[in-house]
Amino acid sequence: MSRVLYKASQNARLVSRSGLSQRGLRRTYTTGQPPPPSPATGAGPEKNSGSSNMLLYSTLALGAGLAGWWYMQDPSEQQRLKAKAEKEEAELKQHISNAADSARARASSTVQEGQQKLDGFKADGKAKYEQVKKDADAKYDQYKGDANKKVDELRKSTEDLYKEATEKKDEKKKGWFSWLGL
Repeated sequence: MSRVLYKASQNARLVSRSGLSQRGLRRTYTTGQPPPPSPATGAGPEKNSGSSNMLLYSTLALGAGLAGWWYMQDPSEQQRLKAKAEKEEAELKQHISNAADSARARASSTVQEGQQKLDGFKADGKAKYEQVKKDADAKYDQYKGDANKKVDELRKSTEDLYKEATEKKDEKKKGWFSWLGL
C-alpha cells in the first residue's frame, strides 16, 4: 500500500508540475488565512485615490458639454424649435382672441338682459307712479272738496251767526235805547 501511495504522489507531482509550468503559474500551497502584516511594514503601499475617477468624470463632463453644443448647433433643430414656438404663439393668440370674443358676447348678453330688466322695472315703476299719482290726485280732490264744503258750511254758519248777532244787537239797541231816539 505504501508503494501505491508513493507512486500516486509522484505521478500527481509530475502532472501538477507539468500543468503549472505550461501555463506559467507558480506553485501555491493552501494554508488558510494569510498572516497579518507586520507592524514594521505598515498598512501596505498607499494608492493614489481618485485620479482614475477624476479622469473618468472629466471625460464624461466634456462629452456631455460637446453633445449639448452639437445639439444646439444643429440648424434644422433650431428651425424646427422656432417653427414650433411660432405655431404655439399663433395658437395661443387665436385662443386668447376666441376667449375675448366669447367674453364680449357674454358681457353684451348680460348687458342686454340687465337693460331689459331695467326697462321692465322702469315700466313697473312708471305704472305704479301713475297709479299712486291718480290715487293721490283723487284723494286730494276729495279732501279739497271736503275742505271747501266745510269752509262753505263754516262761512255760512258764521254768516248766520253774524246776522243773528247783529239782529240781536239791533233788537237790544231798540229795546234799551229806544227812549233815547236811537
